[in-house]
Amino acid sequence: EEIASVSFNSRRVGRSAQIITMLSNTNTYAKNLLPLEASRIYDRLGLEWNQFCREENPHPRYMIHNLDKLLMQLMAYKELIQESLFTDQGSLLYEIGARIERSQLLISKARSLLTPAYDGISEYEVLETLLSTCESLNAYRARYRSTYVMRNVIEFLVLDINFPKSLISEIEGLMKLLPQLPKFKNATYLTRYEEPIFEAFSMIRLSKLDDLCALEEEEYIRSGLDSLLSQLSSRLLLASGELSKTYFAHYDE
Repeated sequence: EEIASVSFNSRRVGRSAQIITMLSNTNTYAKNLLPLEASRIYDRLGLEWNQFCREENPHPRYMIHNLDKLLMQLMAYKELIQESLFTDQGSLLYEIGARIERSQLLISKARSLLTPAYDGISEYEVLETLLSTCESLNAYRARYRSTYVMRNVIEFLVLDINFPKSLISEIEGLMKLLPQLPKFKNATYLTRYEEPIFEAFSMIRLSKLDDLCALEEEEYIRSGLDSLLSQLSSRLLLASGELSKTYFAHYDE
């Protein structure tokens, strides 16, 4: 009943049917920007989803099977969009916004799940869940070839500059993208939106893993990690605000 409610209940905010409808409207609007294969995938996704929605009282296994198939189609659709849409100069701001959003989401997850202290069993389950939601489970296993350890996960998701989905990699990507935006004047110096990103990258690059993992006696929060993530989030919000002022509010530096 819960699976059916999440999928079809018209009164439930965030249900799958509502999200698919919103995505369909967006896909129609941006269809001329998307590759042909992405359109084909979405057309097939929409057809199979509509057939699924017409089923009366479907068996739970049938629902799970179709939701798994939907997830795979959405992931393929997303990858095709990222490969094509972000190569267009006109989509540069979109890519910057996506990186800021992914960074903030990772910071939120890390502050919630990596800063508290856990017992052994709980820590294993929390770390596995976090890596899974970050789509980094297999990459972690290939990198460390060991069980889930708090120190390794913090290093992997926050400090590993060679892992494309880590926080430092997302911020480094922002540093490479921002200079490509048109500047109004004083092009020799960092702009107001580049400064906070440069500060964020410097802070995370200079951070020591031991300090981030340290847990003071009788403390339940890794204060060093929590403080760093809080400051990074503030810098990203500041950069986002300055970008909005510059490119969406006719703001001249």
